[in-house]
Amino acid sequence: MTPAYRFAAAMIGGGILATGAGAAMAQDALPPQFLGLWQVVQPGQTPSCSPADADIRMQVFRDRTVFHEGKCEFVSVRANADRTKAEIELSCRGEGEEWRDRQAWTWRKTETGAVLDLDWLDRDLSTVHYAPCRADASAAAAPALPAGACYDDGSSSLRVKMVSASQAEIVVSSVQSRGAHMCNLSGMAEAMSGGWRYTERIDGVGDCQLDILIGEDRSVRMVDRDWTCKAYYCGARAAFDHIEFAPSSERGC
Repeated sequence: MTPAYRFAAAMIGGGILATGAGAAMAQDALPPQFLGLWQVVQPGQTPSCSPADADIRMQVFRDRTVFHEGKCEFVSVRANADRTKAEIELSCRGEGEEWRDRQAWTWRKTETGAVLDLDWLDRDLSTVHYAPCRADASAAAAPALPAGACYDDGSSSLRVKMVSASQAEIVVSSVQSRGAHMCNLSGMAEAMSGGWRYTERIDGVGDCQLDILIGEDRSVRMVDRDWTCKAYYCGARAAFDHIEFAPSSERGC
């Protein structure tokens, strides 16, 4: 099974394929209500938002979406007039393969909160329903950065040691894909609102930017902006975007 179909199969939520994009579409940016971290749910279900369910989640940015062991860049976005529907053409890659997709996304409010419905326009697959996990770390909600932070969940570990008011030494290690692939990175990161940012110019690869974001509950997640860090520091089936730490995985340094 190809990564494209593994991605599709992992997201199936039941129901009949229904393309939600209207006819009056125009080239546009993805509306802001579509952004954030989403998890597959059944209708009316509340998402667990647990690191154990990382394989049924996707992180949506303005120009791309990142999912388990893969990512898609937005080639084009056409939003309807009320900004609740978008038809998206995507260029995707994962596990060493590349493919193209066309999808229709519909954002709607329900009694239990916002829902994102995803339909494949060129595949005979059922509609997938997503519910939001949590808001991204922001300046308004960012907790004070600790002088040090250490996390270990048995497969991934993180150590952060502040060496000045604006810099921290970080060490990230993660074993993924049943032990077959790893990510390892260490270096100096800059403090920012809500976490730390590691940057590095890698010859022949590009600019690596890894954000380590700490939530109000002291959970941690990582954002590898365009997977340049992954390309140099991770195996084929491992990625920094797959690393998350629940508050319970924090350890003494």
